[in-house]
Amino acid sequence: MPIFDFLKRKRLADPEVLNYGLSVAARRFGTPIQAALREKFPMLSSADLDAYNKICQQVFRYGTDEVCRQVNKKGTSLGSSDLAPFMLKKYAWVSRENLQSLVGAGIYISQK
Repeated sequence: MPIFDFLKRKRLADPEVLNYGLSVAARRFGTPIQAALREKFPMLSSADLDAYNKICQQVFRYGTDEVCRQVNKKGTSLGSSDLAPFMLKKYAWVSRENLQSLVGAGIYISQK
């Protein structure tokens, strides 16, 4: 049974799917992303879509929460280089484009 768990985790660790899902989550400010993932990756099962949604939502919240903390310390003149050490330590697969999107979303959220 553990080998099946490993294969499932490996399949759900596709950086292309994760980064696409995170980019959708950032554009939609954390709303569900399963439909967008299904359209781009029709081979994913419903369980996979739900799992990717959960992961991407968690990463979106973590990133925007960290940006809000950084805004409180440094102000709104943040860039992806300010977020990268925190994000990439925990989520090494996050692309540079998504780092920048998370900074923008986090700054927007912090100003509300």
